[in-house]
Amino acid sequence: MGINGAFIANTWRACVQVRQKVPHKRTFLYLEQLILKHNAHKDTINIREVKDGLDFYYSQRNHATKMVDFLGAVVPVTTKKSSELISTDIHTSTKSYKFTYSVELVPICKDDLVCIPIKMARSLGNIS
Repeated sequence: MGINGAFIANTWRACVQVRQKVPHKRTFLYLEQLILKHNAHKDTINIREVKDGLDFYYSQRNHATKMVDFLGAVVPVTTKKSSELISTDIHTSTKSYKFTYSVELVPICKDDLVCIPIKMARSLGNIS
């Protein structure tokens, strides 16, 4: 983990885990370009590449929720939130949590051919 990894492990308060389980990474490449174009990574304190995706670390929960909102606005995703209690001050009843947002990109990429039933196509604005 090294010095930098230990530092990050002790300072982050929220993590956004972005995953997509596909053999190619066209959507991730597109997503990386959008993140850079819109400066959506500006509050990130660390980014780590992992199997099937990326982890974004933040010092504040609201920065992580802004990233989750951005991802949901630009690509179809499902999101799960979890929290872990990391400390409690019994004198002030103050609790400190770490939050993890698991964001899964749909396994459909740009330029993929998708067949949907006629009834569903009509309900989605009569798309072809």
